[in-house]
Amino acid sequence: MKTYEGTIISCDGENHVYRYLVEDRGRIVYVGNNLPPEYQGSPREGLGERSLLPCFGDTHLHFASYALFNAGLDVRSAASIPELCGVIKRFAADNGDKIIMGFGASTHAVQEKRLISREELDGACPDRAIFIIKYDGHACILNTKTLAMLPEKVKTLRGYHADTGEMNPGSFFCDHGFHDQKSFHPAHHPEYAPRRRRYGGKGHRPDAYGLRRRIPHGYGRRYGDDPGKGTEHGVSDAGFLPDHECGQGQKRKLPRIGGCFATALDGCFGSEDAAMQLPYTNNPDNRGILFHTDEEVVAFAKRANRAGLQIEMHAIGDAAFDQAVMALEAALADCPWADHRHGSSMPAFRPKKG
Repeated sequence: MKTYEGTIISCDGENHVYRYLVEDRGRIVYVGNNLPPEYQGSPREGLGERSLLPCFGDTHLHFASYALFNAGLDVRSAASIPELCGVIKRFAADNGDKIIMGFGASTHAVQEKRLISREELDGACPDRAIFIIKYDGHACILNTKTLAMLPEKVKTLRGYHADTGEMNPGSFFCDHGFHDQKSFHPAHHPEYAPRRRRYGGKGHRPDAYGLRRRIPHGYGRRYGDDPGKGTEHGVSDAGFLPDHECGQGQKRKLPRIGGCFATALDGCFGSEDAAMQLPYTNNPDNRGILFHTDEEVVAFAKRANRAGLQIEMHAIGDAAFDQAVMALEAALADCPWADHRHGSSMPAFRPKKG
């Protein structure tokens, strides 16, 4: 048991600030301004000029991506495709970027219950390349000018649809790293580099999601992410480097590995590629996609576990979560580790049968 005395910021609904906090074996047993008699004899630590506040561990935050999206075109408020086109036209009129990136397209938010098409993007923004990323961050829609920028190899990848302009995982993301083929992300184009530097840097917009009060578990190196380093605003970043070979993590002396991109096991529900044991209710032929074989995931888990790295893998569907558990069990049987704290970066969804 230990008592902390000083500025205790509660972060409750009224943002109360208290004088005392008592912790007992990892649990907060008391917060208040008057220390009860039963805690008077506990060891006490004075905070002095420091403050104590709750730590909120976000399980899956791409901090730099959020900063980049937040600084650009946001189409989430549009209630119809024509309204969405109007939002794009107004933004393009006031913006001089050679490539425009938007965020928030959804089949659920607009009355047409579909994504905006390539032709509609052409009409809304005819003179410049534009692409709109879906609200789930796993797919996007490109206009004709953006499609023309893509390397030929992208057209052979899963998820590429030139007719609608839609790109799903496989073509949208850089390749999930257990395989050799590479793909293309429009925001990686050289013309977009200035915006990445302005808005994707470490520590930009510390107010994002209330991050002054959070420890973001940041995944990936996109848009300036730097896993494992805190920001200039005092936010601690428990980053997981997505390196399936483990070499980069060890070279940079990071204690953990995994997360998204190279070590993602499946997709998400928004793009209907989260890997499921049962088919999606709106498509009996679709059970989602496992990006890697069991053998590949087990080999990765064993490498990382032997290296003493904490493993975290993106797994949303129950089939992906089962694969993650199987791989971690195999890794720990190969090299037991008492305090490994391996896990999945997303809680699995398991539907009820019948």
